[in-house]
Amino acid sequence: MYGGLVLGQRIAASLKWMAPGSFAAERSVAAQVPGGTKRLSVTLAAIAGRHSWRYPVVTACLLLYFYPFLRVLTLPVDEGWCLTGAARVYHGQLPFRDFFEVGGPGIFYWIALFFSLFGETWLATRACVLVGGTATALLVYFLARRLKPGSESPVLLFWLAVSFPTWPAINYHLVANLFALAAFGLAVWWLDSARPGILFICGVAVGITSSMMLQKGALLCSALVLTLWLQRGRPRRLAPIVQLLSGTLSVAVGVAAYFWARGGLSDLIYANIVWPPTRYNKINHLSYGFGLADNFRGLTSVHPVAGFAIASILSIPSFVVLLLPLIAIILGFCLRASSFTARTLPYWLVGSALWISEAHRPDMIHLVLGSPILLVLCFSLLHEVRIGAMIQVHRTVAASAAILASVALLFCLMASVRTSTPVGSVNAFNKSPVIDFTNSHVKPGETIFVYPYAPIYYFLSGASNPTRFSYLMYRCHTPGQMFEAIESLEKDKTRYVIWDTTFETVMAPTFLPGYRPPADSDRVIEPYLNEHYKEIGFENGFRFMERRTAEVAPAVAKTGERRWIAAAAPGTLIPSATMDALD
Repeated sequence: MYGGLVLGQRIAASLKWMAPGSFAAERSVAAQVPGGTKRLSVTLAAIAGRHSWRYPVVTACLLLYFYPFLRVLTLPVDEGWCLTGAARVYHGQLPFRDFFEVGGPGIFYWIALFFSLFGETWLATRACVLVGGTATALLVYFLARRLKPGSESPVLLFWLAVSFPTWPAINYHLVANLFALAAFGLAVWWLDSARPGILFICGVAVGITSSMMLQKGALLCSALVLTLWLQRGRPRRLAPIVQLLSGTLSVAVGVAAYFWARGGLSDLIYANIVWPPTRYNKINHLSYGFGLADNFRGLTSVHPVAGFAIASILSIPSFVVLLLPLIAIILGFCLRASSFTARTLPYWLVGSALWISEAHRPDMIHLVLGSPILLVLCFSLLHEVRIGAMIQVHRTVAASAAILASVALLFCLMASVRTSTPVGSVNAFNKSPVIDFTNSHVKPGETIFVYPYAPIYYFLSGASNPTRFSYLMYRCHTPGQMFEAIESLEKDKTRYVIWDTTFETVMAPTFLPGYRPPADSDRVIEPYLNEHYKEIGFENGFRFMERRTAEVAPAVAKTGERRWIAAAAPGTLIPSATMDALD
């Protein structure tokens, strides 16, 4: 990024329209920073000195950095069901009525917007990733510069470093962050200018955030209302709050009316309000900072001698994120004269709201997703510290972030396995037996069933899912949803099944440590697949299965109870003992 900025300065100087020392920002930084870094600081300040082209230059540097990431399939966890749901919306289905997911409806319509522009292709998903990542980074840059000029570059670099590998995958948390940061940016713009209409647009952005993640939008709205209420220097504080809430409520009413008109309002309420606390939280319990220890151990294995040193350097940004609330409190106490002012108060309130909105699952990925505003606040406070030790800490953190961002880039460049799919070509780190199977056995538009959790292959294969569920997990999905999926498979007579047998031994311990496999006697999907499908291939833990040509009539168990497949038939009664075991 810095290289791009230096190049821009040299081009500008050669064109004779920017002389060194001609801008106030340049003179200010040159006076503050001594030693060998003076020339670089002067260059950066000169480039950032003109408002008219500061952001285009930063945008160009971001695009140069982001481009290599776009070719790689990195972390297809949430991305799989986000893309599958968006494809169903693109084809006219209604979220939660026609298919069931954990995220808000906004994420599916946001991605479907890119499908309408670029088609249902991998290119459309990369355009979505690029727009979201660039806009979020620019908002972080803007908010940092607004709070403390000079802190924007370090915090932007830090954000880019810790965002990987969640970005560059499509993730509803990231899209919710985009609109949350946009709402906050509009709010502070209004605080600086009091221009009419801004708060209504800010409220609309809050409403869109709520349509992606309900708790994030609600907490953001509360923080912004409190911010406006505490602006004691402004007369008529109620009017700005009304403008903000009117924008938010307009989105909420519009979404509710749309789903009501299409007969899906009750499904919307169940999926976003009732189901998450009663089902999703059952498998979502984990320790604070989960994943950091595993990442550290993985980095130490890179080299037998220098592995620990490498892991220590690259893990510094993660430790900062882990301790971010404590760091913010310590800096606020030490710099209390400048930490709690009318200018910093919105950052405290909104930053805390975003952090709390991700605290339901406090692993490292979600801690990062909840940290952008608090990072901006902490870097701005660190920028004020003139104690030698603290300056050295600041530089160490920035250097570690720069190294980590570079390593992430090099890591993505190592993805050299070019893989062709019906939606476009992607780069992967290893050959995918699933994509090879779907390319040779499944035509786009045909139905397949991927079980239990690998929904990215629905999108990459261009295939359709015969059920309403992109993934199925015990204790997460209800027994009724399990039987509904079986009923759909029976009705569709789905020919091929792709079964990831490593889910409970590899993926669940990595991402869902709270998941507990059921007893064999309590399983529902597995017996059905074994009875109605035959294995035609097995590779890397994936069973490739084809439906048996002769359908077997539902058998009667030795105990005399009806088999669960009979219970899946329309109008039949699911045995209560089976329901209790699954629940």
